[in-house]
Amino acid sequence: MKKFEIGIDLSFIRPDHKNGGTESYIRNLMSGFEEIGVSGNIVYFIRRDIYKEYKKDFPKSSFIVYQTRGRHKSGMLLFQTLGIPRLASRYHLLTVFFPAYASGFLPYRNCRAVVNPHDLQHEYCLDNFSIIQRIYRRLIYGLSLLKCSCAIAISDYTENTMHECYPRILDGKVHRIYNPIRFSDTCEKVNGIDFPYILSVNALRRNKNLITLLKAYKKIAGSVRQKLVLTGMNADDGKGLENYIKRNRLENKVILAGFVSDAQLAWLYENADLFVTTSLYEGFGMTPVEAMGHGCPVISSKDTSLYEVTKGLAEYYEPSADENALAEAMVSVLDGKVKIDRDRNRRIMREAYDYRMIAEEYYKFLLEDTG
Repeated sequence: MKKFEIGIDLSFIRPDHKNGGTESYIRNLMSGFEEIGVSGNIVYFIRRDIYKEYKKDFPKSSFIVYQTRGRHKSGMLLFQTLGIPRLASRYHLLTVFFPAYASGFLPYRNCRAVVNPHDLQHEYCLDNFSIIQRIYRRLIYGLSLLKCSCAIAISDYTENTMHECYPRILDGKVHRIYNPIRFSDTCEKVNGIDFPYILSVNALRRNKNLITLLKAYKKIAGSVRQKLVLTGMNADDGKGLENYIKRNRLENKVILAGFVSDAQLAWLYENADLFVTTSLYEGFGMTPVEAMGHGCPVISSKDTSLYEVTKGLAEYYEPSADENALAEAMVSVLDGKVKIDRDRNRRIMREAYDYRMIAEEYYKFLLEDTG
C-alpha cells in the first residue's frame, strides 16, 4: 500500500460544479502541489462521478474514489463522518485537510484535522439564507471549528470575523494563508463579445451587489462606448438582474456571458477596458485580484476583505450600494482622469498570490507539528 502523509477531502465538490470560488481555489492549490513536486505525499478523496475529470486535469495526483447515494450534502457528511476516518487510519495519514466548512460529525483522533471555512457569509449576509440554512451552517461551521486541530483563514478579515463569531473555540487555532491564484497566460476568445467592454466576474448572487453595477452602468451607458459584460454562475439573483436589464432596455448594452473556461476568462481580463466588483461580502475576493494580475484596471467596493487583498492598489468607491459614486468612478477611469499603473499591479498580484508559492506554504503548514 502506498504511503501518503496528507489526505484532502474533495467531497464538497458538486457534480454540477456549482461551488463558485471554493472549487477554483482547490484546483489552483492542486496545480501548485503538482508543480512543486509534493503530489506523491498527498491523496485526494473524490466522488466517482467527477474522478475522471480531475484525474485528467491532475495526472500526477493520487485519488481514493468513493460512491454515495442520495443528496449531495447528506452523502458528503456521511462520507466525511464514516469514510474519511477509516481511510485516514488505513493509510496512516498525518493530516486530513477539509478545504470547505464541513468535516463530518465525529472527531479525528489519530491524525491532525485542518479545515478552511473560507468565510462566514451566513453570519453577515442574512438575507441570502433561510432560517434553516443559517441553523445548518452554524451547526456545521461550529462543529468543524471545534474538532479541528487548526483552521485556515483566507484573509486577515476572515480571521478576525472567525474570532468574533467563535471566540471560545478558536484561541490559537487560526492560521492565515491567502488563496492561491493561477494566472492563466492561455487565452481563448469568447464568441459574441466585441470591443470595447467593461467586465464583471461574479456568481449572480445577491451579496455580489450586481444591481448597483447595473444601475451605475445605466447612468453612463449613453455616454460611453463600452458594453457591460457579466460572466459567472447563475444563482439566486440571476432572474432579478435579467428583469432589470429588460425593464431598462439594456439588452443591446449588457451581455450575460454565463460560465466561461479559464482560458476564456483570461482573454476577458486581458482585453477589458475596466473591471468592476461591487461585492458586499467577500472572505477573499479572487476576481479583482485576477483582473489586476492580468493588467486590467479595477474599480472595487471597499467592503470586508476587498481592500486588503487588492492591497489598496485598485480604484475604490463607497458606499458599496451607491450607484452614483460608482458611475462617477467608472467615468473617471474610462476617461483617463484616474491613472492606474497596470504593469505594477500585474507584477504585485502575481508575486503575492502565486499558486506555487502558496502551495508550498500550505504543504509546510499541513505537515506542521505532525512529526
